[in-house]
Amino acid sequence: MTAPGSSSWDSRPIQDASYDYVTIPAARRTINALWQRALAAHPDRPFISFDGGSVLTYRQVEERAGRWRACLRRAGIRPGELIAVMLPNSLDTMALWVAVLSEGAVIVPINPDFRGAILQHLLTDSGAVLLVAAPDGLANVEADWELPALREIVLATGTGLHDRLTVSTFDATAPPVPARPDAAKPGDVAAVLYTSGTTGVSKGVVIPHEHLFFYGWSYAHAMRHHHEDVLFTPLPMFHANAMCVTIFPAIFVGARVTVRSRFSAGQFWHQIADSGATHFAGMGTVGNILMKRPPSEFRPDHRLRHCHLVPAPEQLAEFEERFRVPVYYSTYGLTEGQVVLQSRDGSRRPGLIGKNHPYHDVRVVADDGSDAPVDGVGELVVRPRLANLMFREYLGRPEATAQAWRDGWFHTGDLVSRDADGNLWFRGRAKDVIRRRGENISAFEVERELMEHPAVGEVAAVGVPSDLGEEEVLAVVVPRIGTELDLRELAEWARRKLPGYMAPRYWRKAAELPKNSSHKVLKNALRDQGVDEHTLDLQASAPAAGGQPR
Repeated sequence: MTAPGSSSWDSRPIQDASYDYVTIPAARRTINALWQRALAAHPDRPFISFDGGSVLTYRQVEERAGRWRACLRRAGIRPGELIAVMLPNSLDTMALWVAVLSEGAVIVPINPDFRGAILQHLLTDSGAVLLVAAPDGLANVEADWELPALREIVLATGTGLHDRLTVSTFDATAPPVPARPDAAKPGDVAAVLYTSGTTGVSKGVVIPHEHLFFYGWSYAHAMRHHHEDVLFTPLPMFHANAMCVTIFPAIFVGARVTVRSRFSAGQFWHQIADSGATHFAGMGTVGNILMKRPPSEFRPDHRLRHCHLVPAPEQLAEFEERFRVPVYYSTYGLTEGQVVLQSRDGSRRPGLIGKNHPYHDVRVVADDGSDAPVDGVGELVVRPRLANLMFREYLGRPEATAQAWRDGWFHTGDLVSRDADGNLWFRGRAKDVIRRRGENISAFEVERELMEHPAVGEVAAVGVPSDLGEEEVLAVVVPRIGTELDLRELAEWARRKLPGYMAPRYWRKAAELPKNSSHKVLKNALRDQGVDEHTLDLQASAPAAGGQPR
């Protein structure tokens, strides 16, 4: 007999997500319903492990979540209030996602390494009334900050004091409290996820329950996950990727999840093989980093069926052949919404996004607002066909929200083209365009060419001020491990590969590129550093011996 308030979706065997999204009853499209469905169906099924520890069942995670609900109720948390969670990947982080949302409250995940002005901004801007942190995170909340909304700090373990704020410790022995029935509706706010802040101050993206729910279904559906899969993630649970691309999809199909605290290139293949992972999702430069590692680190006994890497490794065919795993790279999503489902057509064409799915409309828009012609480059704009599939607003920023949502379309800021077959192709980011001598230069395209050089491990191209007005191109290059990189030789090589206006004037070596926790390059940091004494200027007069970097 089906329980009151449930549906045929609740009673359907949990083994895959091959069904269409619209067959799920609209009222059940919340993370709370997703969790309760899995908990009722298989409470003792192995669910999740952290850093190689014991695999925890759904019942064990729910028990921990019940104790966190008791903590939230003791603190007087009401539905709709914001709870900041500043913890590393752990059982408590997972349990808090379950507990906060099942109380009808809103989770605000924060990088536990944040401190100083950026942490102050997130706590102030979000208006969080409660902060959950590890003991070492307490010291990062400075006593002279004005945090009028914050009522209390709860330490996940240990004890501590703060000069101005009440500090308590989570009671891990408290009797678990059950979830509130119907605590949230699909359109209710579930989370505020702060954008990476690669340019400017971070904005809080206000996310409804159904947004997270749809993201999870879309990955489970497109990747054909099933209940025998083991999904691996080394990405942080304070960003959308680990939750929406790995953990929520696993709950949809009853798969097991292996979580690591962070990405380790040297240990990666051992972790994959030892965990029995059948799938992993990576971001940013992960694929390229793995290609640069010594062959001896690879474990051919892995069980991977496929992986998801966006963008695709520069050496895509070589990656698939060397590591014996198909790569799904054609997709498009961002914190604000999942637009193009994952696919793999076997063509191995980096830059291919694919075609939008039936739940969104997309356009490629020229500067004048008209539709760009076939193969013409324009901004990707999107609108959902169902309510709640995308973000609601930027928290407390009505002007930024209005600027993003214009004429009913969300403007992504990304440049794409659409070919005659309807495929979308990534061409760069509108905010990552370098303007040089009247020409627009895609930093993405410069980087793609430079990555073809055998001595280049990583590269980032940014615009820096030009003495002629507009900008010049600066390329910051990380040499490939075990190679010698001569900047002048690389510059000459690039001159032969790139149109003259795209070839960088400035070059600099770096041991590593600055990145955020999602492995995205922090280009604002490179722009701020600009041209310094370690930068090679190709237009400088011939240097004396040792006078210019090589």
